Amino acid sequence: MILIDEHIDRIDISSSLELLPPERREKALAYRDELQQRQCIGAWLLLRKACSEVFGLNEVPPVAVGQHGKPYFPAMPRLHFNLSHCRVAVACAADHVPVGIDIECPRNFSDNLLSYVCSPEERSKVLAAENPQLSFAELWTKKESLYKLTGEGIRDNIKTILAERTDIFFETHTHTAGKYVCTLARYDRNKVES
Repeated sequence: MILIDEHIDRIDISSSLELLPPERREKALAYRDELQQRQCIGAWLLLRKACSEVFGLNEVPPVAVGQHGKPYFPAMPRLHFNLSHCRVAVACAADHVPVGIDIECPRNFSDNLLSYVCSPEERSKVLAAENPQLSFAELWTKKESLYKLTGEGIRDNIKTILAERTDIFFETHTHTAGKYVCTLARYDRNKVES
């Protein structure tokens, strides 16, 4: 399940802080910027909703963080989630299988970044797209959600990672006005089981 909140600008920081556990409240307040505070709070509120709607839990279990920053529930290893945010929205993925999610606002990119991140085929596709910024955001969210799925963090194989991992299923959502792109990555059940 993917949950997206496009209204993080409406989050009332002071009243929402009461809904967070002490460690998340401390993390949110450590940000000086109100947008970052709202992103941190909004992501947690989506996780609360996911725990209720997907897992049937009354509260969010204690969360730990893996070596490369992937969050998980140590006491409930069969429940999986991932969080992401951008300037205009926050996203949460929750499932009974490992998941990774990334949400990004389309933006201008340099030729150096494109060459660093993309294979020659991907680079050509992005540059030929009607909206290259949107095409790049779709490609980037696939790669980032894959790294978040595996918990490895960004590696040296960023140019070729999508071609190397044919066992991954991607679900991409693009805001109707192109304000953001959100991609969920999970292992393709059909390819894993065969």
